[in-house]
Amino acid sequence: MIALSSVSGVAHAATGDIINVTNKKTYSITSSNDIKALIADLKDGGGDIFVKEASNGKYYNPNDILATQSAEIIKLLKAANVGFTDTIAITTYIRNNIKAITAAVKVATDKVPWYGHPFDY
Repeated sequence: MIALSSVSGVAHAATGDIINVTNKKTYSITSSNDIKALIADLKDGGGDIFVKEASNGKYYNPNDILATQSAEIIKLLKAANVGFTDTIAITTYIRNNIKAITAAVKVATDKVPWYGHPFDY
């Protein structure tokens, strides 16, 4: 853990805490005041960059992870000629291929870059 400035004062970043790299704020996931401040910062449309501390002590951008996972699933659906408007075909494809999908998503996710110390930006 590292000592960081929090919206509610000095705090220690912990696994799962969210850090606003742009504003150099740390939001404790256990503090309701921090969660309210995080929501306000997410809604302000300021283009802030957020990272989250993983259990290995490294930082990642949750949006990068989600975008990568979504893109991989879309790629797999396209390769299998599954129509995006056919919910039954999508559900069937996922049920029948869950192990391969999970493996492909993991490979893609593992390629998402880790961030250095968030306050180095």
